[in-house]
Amino acid sequence: MTAAAGADVVVVGAGPSGCAAALALAGRGARVLLLEAEARPVRRFAGEWLHPPGVAALRRLGVELPASRFVAGAGFVVFPDDGGPAITLPYARGRTGLSFPHSALVRSMRSAVAAHPRIVLSTGSRVTGISGGHVTYTAGLDGTDRHVTASRIIGADGRTSLLRPAAPAAADAPGAKRLSRLAGVLLRDVWLPAEGYGHVFLGGPGPILAYRLNASTVRLCVDVPLTVRPADLTRYLAQRYEQVLRAPLHAAMVAALCRGETQWSVNRFQPRRLYGREPHALVGDAVGHFHPLTAAGLTLAVLDGERVAASGTIADYARERAARSRVPEMLADALYTVFTSDAPAEVALRRAVYALWRRDRAERERTMRLLSTDETRPGPFAAAFLRVARVAAGRLARDVLTGRRPRHPLGVLRGLLAWLRRLAGLAFRRQAAACPPPSGAARGRRTSAGPG
Repeated sequence: MTAAAGADVVVVGAGPSGCAAALALAGRGARVLLLEAEARPVRRFAGEWLHPPGVAALRRLGVELPASRFVAGAGFVVFPDDGGPAITLPYARGRTGLSFPHSALVRSMRSAVAAHPRIVLSTGSRVTGISGGHVTYTAGLDGTDRHVTASRIIGADGRTSLLRPAAPAAADAPGAKRLSRLAGVLLRDVWLPAEGYGHVFLGGPGPILAYRLNASTVRLCVDVPLTVRPADLTRYLAQRYEQVLRAPLHAAMVAALCRGETQWSVNRFQPRRLYGREPHALVGDAVGHFHPLTAAGLTLAVLDGERVAASGTIADYARERAARSRVPEMLADALYTVFTSDAPAEVALRRAVYALWRRDRAERERTMRLLSTDETRPGPFAAAFLRVARVAAGRLARDVLTGRRPRHPLGVLRGLLAWLRRLAGLAFRRQAAACPPPSGAARGRRTSAGPG
């Protein structure tokens, strides 16, 4: 076995979070070995939207984001299921997000990595073992087995990271659950109703997120219930979302389904609680993940990479990122539940959200600060929910007093109280638990960039 060139830090996985960590660490003077199992960026259905804080982080790290490959986004437009007008949720003035094919972002970040004199990028290199600060891997250039020892190892290799604890498995860890399937459909030569914005279409079996990838291509991310049989998925997509999408978009989706331009993944919720323990740290999806409705996962992954380099210890990093990630995680979970459930309380909350957004510009701006991860304090998030709950309760009381006989009034009240208890518990839950290193050497699993 050959000893690799010396490194202060080894980063496993050269996706967005791994490249961000490598660039941030090298910018602080560390010698970084960045290992990636894939020989070249893979065209995959993964993070394709960055909120403004993520864009700002990449610019701080020196990553080029040319307009020819990255589409500017001014915020989101929501198309509710109540028959009313669409609702525009803009970013704050001067703030811009970006959408792009995932492979375009990886290429830009790896170009920045390759140009940095303190980073060695080894693609096609599969990690075969990790024990303490010792890493063994099969080098991509010549297939030789190599080893390296570093003061810190960073796992940026996605949901099945080698640095996650051996037990419980990620899928079985406390709080983990499968939410739905997600279809990634590529539409060709079609216009969106509000170009320059991300789109959220509600009212179908699951929400649809849509955004432009480049001049000729739009991505649809279609949420599909887990109860649909795999053999029925294509027909289900074509038939059950027709009333939600406008005619040109639906026709383009059917054409894409006929061409086979659809990729599938499973939406999972894994609380972002495991950040690592010396000398191992986790970033991106290796930490945890949630529903992509708010498009916040990639932004959090990039910020993980930047902040792990700035923290003196992994415990400091865990405390900071847990505090910054709690609200985006709660918001994604809450919005997905409220927008998809037919339970009385969730229907009441959904109608209240629409009413509040439509009548209050300040509320729309506050929502986008939360959604974009500009605002991550629990207090403003709790205040936003209380305003929505107050509107829902007020509408219920008005209906009762005016004799309109609202549906399931007790169910609404019980549900609102359950939400209050749930959010109070989440807001004050303990900081991230430390992730123990694998016992002995973690071996034999393929290590690739992962979505983060």
